[in-house]
Amino acid sequence: MPASKIIEKLFSDFGIRIAYHGREEIKFICPFHPWSGHQKHNASINKITTAWECFNSSCRARGGNLAFFLAKLEKISVKRAIKILKSRYGFDVKYSVFVEDTVKDLKHVYINIPKWLIPIPPNHPHIVENNFDYGVLLDLDVRISIRKEDGKYADTNKIFIPYYFYGKCVGIVEKYLGWKYVYRNFKKSAYLYGFDLALPKNKIWLVEGQRDVWRMRQHGKNAVALGGCDISDYQINLILRNWSEVVICLDGDDAGRRGADYIERVLVDLVKLRRVNLPDGVDPEKIKTREELAEYEQSEY
Repeated sequence: MPASKIIEKLFSDFGIRIAYHGREEIKFICPFHPWSGHQKHNASINKITTAWECFNSSCRARGGNLAFFLAKLEKISVKRAIKILKSRYGFDVKYSVFVEDTVKDLKHVYINIPKWLIPIPPNHPHIVENNFDYGVLLDLDVRISIRKEDGKYADTNKIFIPYYFYGKCVGIVEKYLGWKYVYRNFKKSAYLYGFDLALPKNKIWLVEGQRDVWRMRQHGKNAVALGGCDISDYQINLILRNWSEVVICLDGDDAGRRGADYIERVLVDLVKLRRVNLPDGVDPEKIKTREELAEYEQSEY
C-alpha cells in the first residue's frame, strides 16, 4: 500500500482533518495545538517520504516523519511507533534512514570568531562568583569582548559562548551576566552545546543550558546542552548517531520535568536511558561538588 494511503488511514483513525490533497503532499489541521478555526490547514505531510511539518511557529511538535507523528499522537517511543506502523498499517519505517533524511536539508553556516573576542580571563567575576573551573571554560572557548567605546571596554556585562560543530563555529551565544541569553544568527535547536568535546564516548549527560555543561564537565561528566528543556528532531538525531547511553538531567522545575518526560518517551528502547531527578529549584549548574551530584544520582532510574 502506498504511503499516501497509509497516511489517509492513520489520519482517519485519529480523526485528523485532511483539508487538501496535492500532487506531492497532504495538507491538514495539526492535532498538536489548539486550532483557531479560521484556517483551512496549518500543516503538511509528504506523500512519499512522510516528512511532515506544522506551519505554526509556536507548535511544540513540529516536524519529523510518520513514526515521529504517531509517537507524538500516542505519547509513546518512536521505536514503539515504528512497530505499530508495521503491524497495524503494514508500513515499514527504517529509523536509520529517517535520521539521515531529516538532517540532509540543514545548511550549516560556519563563522570565524571575531578578533575582538578573547578567551575569558581566570579572574573574571563570572568564574570567581560561581566557582567554575577555568580549564573547562577554556576547553569550551568561552570569551569576552575587548572592543573599546569612549575609552572603556565594551560588553563588560556579558560573555560570549561559541557553538562548535565538528571543529567549526556555527554561532555565538551572548550571555548577559545575571540575565538572558541571546542567540545570534543560528538555529540552536539544530545543535548540542559542547558537542565536539563530548565525542567520542558512549555515554552522554543531557542538560538544559551551557553553564550546566560547564558544571557537569567540572565534575567529570560528559555533557551536552539542549539550549532549553525542549528537544528537537535534529538533536535527537545527533544523540542517536553518537551515543548509546543517555542520562537525562534537566532542571528541577515543572518545565524541566515535562521536558525530561518527553525525552524519555522519545528515546526509550532506542538507547540505554537513565534519569536524574533534581529537587525543586536545583539546576545542574548549581551543584557545586561531586559529592552533592553523587547524592542526586541516587534518585536516577
